[in-house]
Amino acid sequence: MQITVNWFVEPAISILARASTRSTPARPRIDGIATKSSDEQFVALVSGAADAVVTAMDNVMDWRMRDFGRDLCIIAQVEQTTPLSLIAGADVSEIEDLRGGTLLVDSTKNGFVVAARALLDDAGLPSGSYALKAAGGVRERYQSLLAGEGDATLLGPPFDGTTIAQGARVLSRVNDRYPAFPELWLILDDAA
Repeated sequence: MQITVNWFVEPAISILARASTRSTPARPRIDGIATKSSDEQFVALVSGAADAVVTAMDNVMDWRMRDFGRDLCIIAQVEQTTPLSLIAGADVSEIEDLRGGTLLVDSTKNGFVVAARALLDDAGLPSGSYALKAAGGVRERYQSLLAGEGDATLLGPPFDGTTIAQGARVLSRVNDRYPAFPELWLILDDAA
């Protein structure tokens, strides 16, 4: 059996499953495809290029509003939580400095943008006091932030630590503010 899964970063459970099936006679084969954005995941899922995707729950909320004639199904929890940090370039020292700035996001409608907007709103920066710039998945946002194409973004491990090591700073942590922040999920096209 072969399963094609589209993800931003390979989940630990996939690595463990691959390692534990080496001695199993009828082991499933998991082919992972790295994605550059949640929109790319959507296209892969509904076109049949992927059997499933590992993504944020807010992507499913957005995707269900699109007119593609099928339902999506959340089938498994992949992580207990997704540790996300609001990471800013070295010239930004606090959240208020993002007023009039640019927040790099996967998509302006999904890809943890719900968490980013809530975090900024709770810090006194309502929607409209900063710009959202679609920059793609975690690798792409990491690269865009370091290239100075935006002022801040949400990043998780290992990209948050790597970015900090290169001079960026943590402005806030989503999980500190929202301890019950949902994790990543395995999603499939219910028609598949």
